Amino acid sequence: DTFRADIIGSDKKLSFVGTPNLDQLMRESVVFDRAYGEAQPTIQMRNALFTGHRTYPYLENPNHRGLPGGFGWHPIPHTRTTIAETLFDAGYVTGLVADVFHMFKPNMNFTRGFMHWDFVRGQEADPLHCGPLDAVDLGPHVPEAELKDLRNAGIRQYLIGIQDRRSELDYFTPQVMNGAIRFLEDNYQRPPFFLWIDSFAPHEYWDPPMYFADKYFMDSDTKNFILPQVMNRMEKDEANVERTKALYYGYVTFVDKWIGALLNKIDDMKLWDDTVVMFLSDHGTELMDNGVFSKNGHGPRNYNAQINWMIRMPGKANLGTHIEPF
Repeated sequence: DTFRADIIGSDKKLSFVGTPNLDQLMRESVVFDRAYGEAQPTIQMRNALFTGHRTYPYLENPNHRGLPGGFGWHPIPHTRTTIAETLFDAGYVTGLVADVFHMFKPNMNFTRGFMHWDFVRGQEADPLHCGPLDAVDLGPHVPEAELKDLRNAGIRQYLIGIQDRRSELDYFTPQVMNGAIRFLEDNYQRPPFFLWIDSFAPHEYWDPPMYFADKYFMDSDTKNFILPQVMNRMEKDEANVERTKALYYGYVTFVDKWIGALLNKIDDMKLWDDTVVMFLSDHGTELMDNGVFSKNGHGPRNYNAQINWMIRMPGKANLGTHIEPF
């Protein structure tokens, strides 16, 4: 989620961001160089990916059953068949490992067709823990004048959810990838299997282990604005802008590291000869490209709308093929 399409590979705007594992996967894959998503937001895009049906302009908008949401933020319509249901009916062992809170809200149904699902909790506003409120300090993440600003309630909720985090393994991305590895260990001897791995990172909050961000920019006088939208409503200074960018870059590199752990497991199990591996993103984000951070409603931009899409297939016939638009 929120993985820009101008990072992986060489000669891209953000190729300096370290993604060695995805760079290698790209070299072995069929790559769609100008792929764009059905719709930018999280649920709308996954609705399209899971069903193969258009979602925009959100003509279907079932009742949210008390949970907040806008157009398109709805469950998979019951009239649609999902890819997991189709493959389950064809005899596949189907698995889902994800930390995307929106997919698992009480009114959602994105587990349809999956024999196994593993929901890694705590991302964004997921109320994994509801308190105590004084257990966390907003100071390192918001301007001093905003410590009691209700617009930062989501940051407080997120910090409450991660207050027990102690090591890198406690971060969401390792939990997701290790859940995926566990699925492979359980099922690699009884193919066919279908595994959907959905990492919310590097979506906000941009909160990798800070030594990943420090590789790109570090200044003791800056704050870690893990919700970059906070920067959009304050006077920007160069150091805090660069540190906020570094949080995103570091999160991307952190995600790549743990994707590498998954790819290494596929290698250890010798699954490449009969397994298709696809890497997709749902949209990008703005890194001051247009004077702001994060997705914003001022019109479509490539760095928001373009997605990563590459398919690594058995054999070497299509290795390194790049597909340009017709």
